[in-house]
Amino acid sequence: KIRQFLIGQLMKATQGKANPAQLNTLLRQALTPEK
Repeated sequence: KIRQFLIGQLMKATQGKANPAQLNTLLRQALTPEK
């Protein structure tokens, strides 16, 4: 749910110009701790 909120905020900040699927992938990578 937090990721969806962040995607919504990013879409708002980019005025809908960002690709939501790509944002989801980038956020997943950024929020996943490295082993």
